[in-house]
Order: sequence, then C-alpha cells, then structure tokens
Amino acid sequence: AMNCFVKAINLDSNNEEAYLQLGNLYHKNKDSNSIRYYKKVIEINPQNRIALYNLGLTYHTLSMYSESQDTYHKIIEMNITDKIYENATYNLGFMFLDDLNDYKNAIDYFIEVLRVNPNYYLAYFRMAICYQDLGDVLNAEKYYRKSLQINPNFQEANDRLNQLISDNEKYK
Repeated sequence: AMNCFVKAINLDSNNEEAYLQLGNLYHKNKDSNSIRYYKKVIEINPQNRIALYNLGLTYHTLSMYSESQDTYHKIIEMNITDKIYENATYNLGFMFLDDLNDYKNAIDYFIEVLRVNPNYYLAYFRMAICYQDLGDVLNAEKYYRKSLQINPNFQEANDRLNQLISDNEKYK
C-alpha cells in the first residue's frame, strides 16, 4: 500500500489522500513519520480536519501533549460541531484526565462534548472518574449512572459504580 501511495504522490505532489493514507499507515505503527505526512496534508489543505485530528492523535500517542492540545484546538476553533469536533474535545478531556491528572480541565472538556452530544456515554464515564478521583462520590455515582443509562451494557462503568457503592457502604 505504501508503494502505491508514494507512486500517487510522484504523479501528483498535492495528492492529499495519498499523504493522509501514508500518515495513517505510519500512525498505525506508532511511527513519528506520520507527523510529516499529516503536516503535508495540512500544508496542502489547512481545512483538512481529518489530518488535523490524526495529527493530534499522533502527538498524543507520542506523549507530545502540548502539540496535541494545539492541534485539537485548531479543530475546535473551526467550530464545526460534528464527530471530529466531539472526538477532539473528548480526547483533550481524556488527556487531561489520564496523562496530566488535571481533573477540573478534563471535566470542562467532557462538559463541552456533552453540550454537543448528550449521548456521548464515554464523556459521562470519564467525568465520573474525574469526580471520583476528586473525592466527589455523589457526582461520580451520578455520572456512572448517566453513562449506564445510555449504554446499559458498559461493563467497566457498571463495575466502577458497584465498587464505588461498595467502598462507600463502609462509611454509612
């Protein structure tokens, strides 16, 4: 596949799709060469939100958090509230929760995701984790339950909710 995309670029040096697909192939292998290909797509078309999103993911995967945040914010600033916007905003919240341990900023991003898509159950779930880590058991329980209302088969949310309830029975 790589050879085909390279040939496509040799035929048309502005072939966005070929650069994007090369970036995706390198990203799949967690290879930083993907950055070069995504940046080329953005150079050709600064409005290519898929390339921006994938570049943000690549930076995040490579623990380049500042670069990832900047890239996701470029998507958010375009103010097109679709799946790409939702996922970029969610990924920012996820980064602040899991990588930076900044629960309050994470919650703000999850709230924004839910403003756009109130059925984004993973945002409720991650908010619950934030609140639990902050020691706010009531909000943690509330958001685990909201996550499960949307996706009743979400086992991890169910397990965490049951553990939260069990842990707090000791203090009643």
